[in-house]
Amino acid sequence: MKKCFAAILAAMVLGLLRISAAAAEEPPSMEIWDEAIPAAGELFSSETDSFEDAEPAASPQSGQGEEGSGAPEDGEPEDPPEPEGYVPISPGLEKTGHPVYLRGSGDMVRPEALVTRGETACMIYSLLEAEPQPAGAASFSDVPPTAWYGPQVLALAEMGALNGYENGTFQPGRSITRGEFVGIISRFFAPWEDAPQAFADVEEGMWFWQEINAAAARGWINGYTDGTFRPGQKISRAEAAAILNRVLDRSGSQAKAKLDADGKVLLFLDLPFTHWAYYDVMEAALEHSHLENGQWESYTVPAAAHAPGYHLIDGWLYHVDGEGRWTRNQAAGVQEFDNNGRYSTGSPDLDQRLADIVAANTVSGAGAQENFQRLHLYVTQHFTYRAGSFIPEGTSGWEENLALEMARNRWGNCYRFAALDAMLARWMGYQAQGVSGQIDTGNGFVPHGWVQIEEDGKTYLCDPEIQYVRPDWDLFLKPYSAVLPDYMVSGKHCG
Repeated sequence: MKKCFAAILAAMVLGLLRISAAAAEEPPSMEIWDEAIPAAGELFSSETDSFEDAEPAASPQSGQGEEGSGAPEDGEPEDPPEPEGYVPISPGLEKTGHPVYLRGSGDMVRPEALVTRGETACMIYSLLEAEPQPAGAASFSDVPPTAWYGPQVLALAEMGALNGYENGTFQPGRSITRGEFVGIISRFFAPWEDAPQAFADVEEGMWFWQEINAAAARGWINGYTDGTFRPGQKISRAEAAAILNRVLDRSGSQAKAKLDADGKVLLFLDLPFTHWAYYDVMEAALEHSHLENGQWESYTVPAAAHAPGYHLIDGWLYHVDGEGRWTRNQAAGVQEFDNNGRYSTGSPDLDQRLADIVAANTVSGAGAQENFQRLHLYVTQHFTYRAGSFIPEGTSGWEENLALEMARNRWGNCYRFAALDAMLARWMGYQAQGVSGQIDTGNGFVPHGWVQIEEDGKTYLCDPEIQYVRPDWDLFLKPYSAVLPDYMVSGKHCG
């Protein structure tokens, strides 16, 4: 009975994995190649549907990726005999080695970005089993040989893997559809003319209908829960990687064991470990060696494109260490970085509140000091003073709790002003601490809290609460000797 139940459960899981793989094959702008003779509006009934309008069976989960391919339950699908007179495209696709074919830029891979025709050419070219030797027979009016995609497009066109438009253009910047992407890949394999119809919206007469049916029979692609493939939808970079991995007998599951054992690799900041295609993208983008069964044996992590130091990226603080690696699960100065490489205060609530403040009050591309000054002024101008509890003089470690109070209530005393200011300074990469001591503004010393920052061997102060009271006083990143108030901690004057 237990064995029967286990078998049923396994079959259900396998079925869900097959369906979830559909999300891994999304396409770009409606492209019709030379072969696409029908008018654009006649090709796809779902051409204007958005990918989000009807989710696949389930969104692929981290660790599952595209393991649920379209292969029959009784084993891997076998291609039919090659038709008489069939001449394969040469060189073909590399299925023994695991070359890198998906590349990022600036530590981003843009997994949800749509794949263009030019990018498609570059990916496929990277997967050829040998370097082609074009004779210069192919040309397009909009493909300069010196363009970043030029040699790849022209070589593949001469091989017969790519076609252009009737007006002599290739339109490398246009996005590519699910149907077109599969059609191009299929040219490297023998036709499978009697492959069964796989999808309700892929009908006989469409130029790619046999290719899509064959791709489904080979286990390369999957459809949606409504029985459609949606060939006119655009394909994302993550989805293209998932399809190509299956075509090449590669998969994210082959990378999973090694990456998980090592705590995963932060290669791209816009590819979280929970992304459904994390392992497929890593299989496509991270240089690695593999065993005969395809399982990863070792890999090489390139240095980050960002220089060592702190970086504010999309509103979150990251840090690159001296070896060019993103700091994860450890501290760099007073900042603690989490598993995703982001600075975290330890409180998800405070993290999100600080991130929201930073997003609303900083300028992309501005320096850390300029952005911190914007945040400092925001604190002095958008929060109000209200008496509250005192922090014993010389005490440390109170910034996080009081900053959360201030962010929630939008009012507080000098310690809460200082706490929020200090946490925002840390978010900008500064080594900032809240200080509880005493201040004399001309009427004698009284208990007070402010911010102290160590930068390049020098000590600076920020005092948002006093600047709230006296906006004409500049108390932003000033040496103690350059300000009017006198600051003291445990009987010792600061500065």
